[in-house]
Amino acid sequence: MERMLAIEREAEAQAAANAEARIQSETAPRYGVLAAVFRDEEAATRLLTDLLDAGYDGSLVSGDSEGTVLLELRLGPYESLAEAERVANTVRRSFGVTPSVLVERATEQVEE
Repeated sequence: MERMLAIEREAEAQAAANAEARIQSETAPRYGVLAAVFRDEEAATRLLTDLLDAGYDGSLVSGDSEGTVLLELRLGPYESLAEAERVANTVRRSFGVTPSVLVERATEQVEE
C-alpha cells in the first residue's frame, strides 16, 4: 500500500513538473535571425533557396511599408541567443548580408 502511494505521489510530482516545463517553454523568449529585407521577390527567393540548401530553416515574410511590398528573409527559430548570434555571424560571412537577431517573446493573453 505504501508503495502505491509513493508511485502516485511520484506521478503527481512528474505531472506538475511537466506542466511547469510546458509553461516555461511557452513563455520563454525564442530567437530568430532577420537575414535580409528585399523589394525584389526573385532576389529574396534566390537567397532563401541558397540558405535552405545550406541547411538553414527559413521563410519569407511579406509586409507593406508605405505602399511598397517588402520581403523579410527570416531564419529560425532558435532556442538561445547564442545560437541565433552564431547563425547571424555565419550567414554574414558566408552570404554577404547584414543580418539582425530578433527576440520573439510569447504574448500573454489577458482575460477581459
